[in-house]
Amino acid sequence: MLTAIHGQADQLLLRRPAMQRDLVDAFAGAEHLSRVAEHGQVWKSLQQASAELRALELDTHAHERAREAAQADLEAIDAIDPVAGEDHQLRQEASRLEALEDTVTEVAQAALALDGDPDTGQPGVNELLTRAIGDVRVASQNEAALSEVVQQLMQANALINDAQVRLAQHANDLDAEPGRLDAIQQRRALLTDLMRRFATDGEGLDGVLRHRERARALMETPSQEERCERLAQQIQQLQAQVHELAASLSQTRRQAADTLSQQVTAEIRSLAMPTTSFEALVSDDEASAYGCDAISFTLRHREGADGVAIAKSASGGELSRIMLALEVVATGADPVGTFVFDEVDAGVGGRSAVDVGLRLGRLGSTGQVLVVTHLPQVAAFGSQHVAVVRPAGADRAHIEVLADESRIEEITRMLAGLEGSQAGQAHAEELVQTARQMLTA
Repeated sequence: MLTAIHGQADQLLLRRPAMQRDLVDAFAGAEHLSRVAEHGQVWKSLQQASAELRALELDTHAHERAREAAQADLEAIDAIDPVAGEDHQLRQEASRLEALEDTVTEVAQAALALDGDPDTGQPGVNELLTRAIGDVRVASQNEAALSEVVQQLMQANALINDAQVRLAQHANDLDAEPGRLDAIQQRRALLTDLMRRFATDGEGLDGVLRHRERARALMETPSQEERCERLAQQIQQLQAQVHELAASLSQTRRQAADTLSQQVTAEIRSLAMPTTSFEALVSDDEASAYGCDAISFTLRHREGADGVAIAKSASGGELSRIMLALEVVATGADPVGTFVFDEVDAGVGGRSAVDVGLRLGRLGSTGQVLVVTHLPQVAAFGSQHVAVVRPAGADRAHIEVLADESRIEEITRMLAGLEGSQAGQAHAEELVQTARQMLTA
């Protein structure tokens, strides 16, 4: 880590179990944090799978009804087995056959006119002409001039017979597909019924085909029961992973908590808390994304006393020193290049302030430490002193780097609240000198 920033808000957060857990996890190291992240991902997958299973179980009946309806629709459509564009092709063919049927009717009527109607006994042109030829032939025996008429009638009869043969042949050719129009009309009626049932207005046969594809897709998906079984198996596997990871996290947390407790205790005892012990307790808790551990930071102010959670008992000054101790200890686990402390000495005064200043000064030997403080005891331990100054009536503040006399003057002001106090100045000089001696001791 390049920079660690600590402010007063962190002291308040330190009372929260989540913050305490995060501190223990960070102290446990990168490998542990990686397992925490892995556990969180598996936990998330477990929650999603469980929620999906609950939703499926609630929706089982509706899904099965939908599958049953899809199966019925598929059977109805597949029984007809429509083909894309079939309705347009059949309509065109029906129009052609209907026109052809009119032609066949007209040819049949012409044939009746020539042959006669056997049902009614009405003679046709051919029979009438044959009778006429016979009558004229008899008459021509008495009237020779009628012989020419007989010849003309016989020629006409031959032409009519030829026309009769050609009409019969044409009628046979036209009726090459008997019953085809009826079959087309029946097929179109079936397609129309499908479109009425499964297509919306304007979709036509394409709508029926799309409905069939949707029904097939639904039928190809696993049944609700199969999906529930698969999810149950997946949940069982995820639960096993969560249990294994949580057990591993608990083990490393307990080890890290023991080490953290010892090191923080050593630190706070050098911060004017000589008989106080710090303990990070790890206990079983309900499973969550972070495992199944509850972390609680406690203080025991003397040997034999019961530990009390810092969230309930620690004062502001104690929280400041505990936070400083935690930051110092954390540096050993994850070295930091720059520390920034804002009001780390809140609630601290007197000898405790000197101890905090000394610890901050020693921390500065391992990296850069920037401290915002109002305590002269803490400021005296700094290797550099910077003052934030806003002159009376000014809108903006500015920064002044203090050295030698100006630094003594500032610490004097911080001590006495007055500028030019000789007693305060002497105290400031003594404080700075003592701080230097303590740092080099």
